[in-house]
Amino acid sequence: MASITIVSYRLVLTLALAFSYVSVVNSEDNYYASAIVESCSGCSLNRLPDVKKFIFEDVPQ
Repeated sequence: MASITIVSYRLVLTLALAFSYVSVVNSEDNYYASAIVESCSGCSLNRLPDVKKFIFEDVPQ
């Protein structure tokens, strides 16, 4: 159970760092949002395959 908690904590921390910068701009007719995705070093990212998959496959380029 402790290992699941540690992995979950690392996942939450990595996602928090990945979306550390979000900019939102409102205009009269449209709503614009943008984000910069930053990941941790390769070794840390390889230990979190779900996060790696999200960053490289799910986030649009």
